[in-house]
Amino acid sequence: MKLVTVAEMRELEAAAIAAGSSEAQLMEEAGLAVAQEAWMLLGSLEGRRITVLAGPGNNGGDGLVAARHLADWGAEVTVCLPRGAHDEARVADLRERATPILEGDAALAQLESLLPTADLVIDALLGIGKARPLDAADPLATALLKLREARSGIQPPKLVAVDVPSGMDADTGAVDPLTVEPDMTVTFGLPKVGMYQSPASGLLGRVQIIDIGIPKAAQEAVKLELMTARWARGVLRRTDRLHAGKEHPRAAAPGEEVAAGSRRTFHGHGRACPGHFFWCGRKAATDKRSIVAGHMADNSID
Repeated sequence: MKLVTVAEMRELEAAAIAAGSSEAQLMEEAGLAVAQEAWMLLGSLEGRRITVLAGPGNNGGDGLVAARHLADWGAEVTVCLPRGAHDEARVADLRERATPILEGDAALAQLESLLPTADLVIDALLGIGKARPLDAADPLATALLKLREARSGIQPPKLVAVDVPSGMDADTGAVDPLTVEPDMTVTFGLPKVGMYQSPASGLLGRVQIIDIGIPKAAQEAVKLELMTARWARGVLRRTDRLHAGKEHPRAAAPGEEVAAGSRRTFHGHGRACPGHFFWCGRKAATDKRSIVAGHMADNSID
């Protein structure tokens, strides 16, 4: 499975726009997907109470699109904008539907009653652009604190994170102390590198990857791959046969290309520890990097 850094995801979005899409269309695709996943998580929408926490950036815009669809489908939606309204066009769409919209201090004041009584909350406060710790005085930090309190209650609302949980660094896997673990993370285009590094990898809930119209050629050009369990099982089976003396691969000559999956993919050494498997040294002919269980390795040929 391909993984991307924040910079690479921006390049993929630019490729989609160059191919004829638009930033607005990408946001519409993302927000629609979030709304659909929220519907499936709840099972029904009629009369269900949903609170959308929307921040000032594109992540918040995705949340506003999701709010519009959920309201159209019969849910009782309330939108909270802790830093106020920034996407005026999408806020106007919601006002036309008489969707309650709370801004600034008014939003924060209502969260203590809204969040514990909600059936589902959408976390669209911060996306992959977040790179700094949240300041305690930031209204977004206050919103996350109140969300954490609601999630620790007796009957907590379900929580869907938009792209990444707010406060998570999509490149490094670092998480802000205020980050709240969701039931589901709906991520767009390709999953992000930080999602498979500790501690972020344990704070995602179920991950749903959504196609928002990124060109296939641009996705195939991404060089970072996730080492999956299936990949590891194949490697371990081959090493078992090697240790049994049933296969004796010769060393590859300098500069020689080795076919992926061939019996000569094991130059170097492997290292195993609980829950992890790494392959180090010369590898199958590829310039790709790999990541597994919170660790990165360079798979380039020496």
